[in-house]
Amino acid sequence: AYDRVPGIITLAPAVPASAAPTASSSVVLPTAASAPALTEAARARIPTAVGLAAALDPVVADQRLGGSVGASVRDAVTGKELYAVGASTPRTPASLVKLLAAAVIVDTIPAEPTSVTRVWVDKTSRTVTLVAGGDLLLAAGKGKSAAVVGRVGLADLAEDTATFLASAGLDTVALRIDDTFASGEARPKGWENADFTSGSAVPITMIGLAKDRPEPGVPAVSDPAMNALTAFGKALSSRGITVNGAPAQAVGELSGDEVSARRGAALHDVLAYALEESDNALIESLVRMTTYLANEPAPTVTEAAGFVSKRLPELGISISGLDIKDTSGLTRGQKATTR
Repeated sequence: AYDRVPGIITLAPAVPASAAPTASSSVVLPTAASAPALTEAARARIPTAVGLAAALDPVVADQRLGGSVGASVRDAVTGKELYAVGASTPRTPASLVKLLAAAVIVDTIPAEPTSVTRVWVDKTSRTVTLVAGGDLLLAAGKGKSAAVVGRVGLADLAEDTATFLASAGLDTVALRIDDTFASGEARPKGWENADFTSGSAVPITMIGLAKDRPEPGVPAVSDPAMNALTAFGKALSSRGITVNGAPAQAVGELSGDEVSARRGAALHDVLAYALEESDNALIESLVRMTTYLANEPAPTVTEAAGFVSKRLPELGISISGLDIKDTSGLTRGQKATTR
């Protein structure tokens, strides 16, 4: 399984010690389409301990893995452990923490809700407010209805808004953003500045552009939410609407009319994308959203880690030796066993 899941088990060249303890992933969540494969697996013979040892002992002994290796192989149908090496020793889990978080997200929110990005217009104060709803994969232009990344486009929200403003006889407005939905810390205390400057993470928000997701070697944007608002303002301007003053945070309760509401991709699809990209901030945002939808809000990554740890035993996952400080694996000093 090395080089196929995020984490420390890899044959890739070593990364600098200052780099974040994460790695890319090709993992996607199982879907209904995988059911025939599971049925076929149920009819297959259970691998023997001797056979697994013959196949895996040379891999585990590879010196490139270091001097402390943990491994555990279980039968996916019976749950029986078939092979284990150092499986009870806590080690740094790195991005494998994301898989624990994903299991809790899928179990807690099985109905696959979608994020909703909204626009409100107050005709009295001539204010347009972009309202965050958890979509961090917005397109700056038009959205693509079948896509996960960029399903909702700011251009579409702007088109709806401009149409309403024209009907109301308004062509000059103030621009605000309401990002109070599932709000919390943007820069966790356990994340180092190097994590942001190296492209390992971006600030945790509940609205953002797909183009502002983290990219290795590229410094993170300082405020993804405000970047989205600025892009929305440009989309309005291109439709003949003058934005008066600098875009800013909304203050107080929303008032006026909701003039646009666009739904993003299903949460589980976004989760699969986050795992594939090993996107630290996106995973944290999804867990935070899950805690709010479960009426157990966790505005910090530490509280989110507590939420995940509490839910894991309910899924039959042991938390013996588990000590996680966030739900992405980026914070240093975390421990987990392979069993």
